[in-house]
Amino acid sequence: SHRRALARFRSGTAPINLELLRYGVNHAPVDMRKCISCDEVESECHVILHCHLYQDIRESFYNNLKDLISKMEYDVFLESSDVDKLGYILSSSQCVKLAARTCYDILERRKVLTYI
Repeated sequence: SHRRALARFRSGTAPINLELLRYGVNHAPVDMRKCISCDEVESECHVILHCHLYQDIRESFYNNLKDLISKMEYDVFLESSDVDKLGYILSSSQCVKLAARTCYDILERRKVLTYI
């Protein structure tokens, strides 16, 4: 289930508003596919790197990432652009298990927030 969550974020099929509102009856332009709590487009980048709903999950990811990679590599990661950070998170072999668990936790929380 963790690998599946990571694959969904990597392939652009995660159940977030950017994808959910792309087709069908609820189709909306990209700028209208807002986060369930923020006034920003709910993209993979927003969900993984910025949304306050997942701040504790993100902090846990960053704390665990510090233990997996060197300090220099971690500092470079923190200084990187959002696109580079997202690319690293979703494709680095060094943190694949951590990233998969993080994606899973985000999707589980989102499921609870949107379906109950």
